[in-house]
Amino acid sequence: PGHLPQAARDWQAFSAGVGHPDGVTGQPLHGLCVPMPGPVGETNLWSLEPRGSVVCLTGSEAAARRATGMALANGNSVVLLAGPATAWTADLPAALRPHIRTMPDIASLIALANPAPATILAEPGVPGLATLLQALDDGPVVTLHSLTPQGPLPEWLLEERLVSTNTTAAGGNASLMTLDAS
Repeated sequence: PGHLPQAARDWQAFSAGVGHPDGVTGQPLHGLCVPMPGPVGETNLWSLEPRGSVVCLTGSEAAARRATGMALANGNSVVLLAGPATAWTADLPAALRPHIRTMPDIASLIALANPAPATILAEPGVPGLATLLQALDDGPVVTLHSLTPQGPLPEWLLEERLVSTNTTAAGGNASLMTLDAS
């Protein structure tokens, strides 16, 4: 199984200390690595990795906390838009400050979006979403997940990685790479 990153464990402790749910759900998948079968002379490893920076646009404190917990549980960093729903970020412990940033307004959030965030978690109808999406229109594709009580699934904040390594040329059976002329 995967593991819960240190930032997520720090988040759980912070949330418990202030009496709020932490948004961390299910079995941790961050860091999961599974060897996959392949032909002789090949090693294949499938893993789940964090996507990177997750922008969380929410209208309520509960949604902001839930989105933050989901992102941190999967090894991602979090970017929030300052407002009444994120006032609690002023009380973040030092261990969480590098993982959770709060931007003062949508213009600052757009300026930060270079490079583009990996994912956006947004409550339906939240102010600023259309402006952010328009600003990101000319860049790489950014996934947008609707933040509702039912979703998204935490694993959507991870990306799959498959690394295939040819071990034949590094001391394996070199005859597998030769052609017989006869």
